[in-house]
Amino acid sequence: MKLKVLTFAFFFSLFITITPQKTLAHEEAKDGNMTVVLHVEPNDNPIAQKLSNLDFEFADKQEKFKPQDCNCRLTIFLGDNKLLETNLKKTAEIEPSIFGLTTSYIFPAAGSYQIALSASPNKNNSFKNFDVSWTTQVSAQQIKPRTEFSYTKTILTYFAFAAVLSLFIFLLILKVI
Repeated sequence: MKLKVLTFAFFFSLFITITPQKTLAHEEAKDGNMTVVLHVEPNDNPIAQKLSNLDFEFADKQEKFKPQDCNCRLTIFLGDNKLLETNLKKTAEIEPSIFGLTTSYIFPAAGSYQIALSASPNKNNSFKNFDVSWTTQVSAQQIKPRTEFSYTKTILTYFAFAAVLSLFIFLLILKVI
């Protein structure tokens, strides 16, 4: 019985330790050869009635996509209501950045928004049309970055695993198992 309990505790701790913890990340969407990453400032946690920057990073497996060759239309929806439809600007025109295209927007209220990007080339054969979308949660107020919580949880998880592992080894030495 003791062996079953200790074995369960050991493997449960191991499972919790190796389970991925959610950390701060950008939102990725794919269509065919294109992968588009959306980053929303501030800290991927937009706040209602405050200016948010929406930055887009592009990865093309065929390496044909260039922001300057793109007719990129951004549409933002809240439910069925279309709130914005605009062309994206090249980020380099605003300031140097790793992102290719950008725009700013003030989300009117807290809620779940659909952000859609439709792209077509303005030059023949530069890349294939693509459409990607994301769902973004907008908060009513500033929330703590997710990385702080994740970091604390990870440290506590490692501590719990080390404690159970130490107990398991201790009992092995005493030949209780």
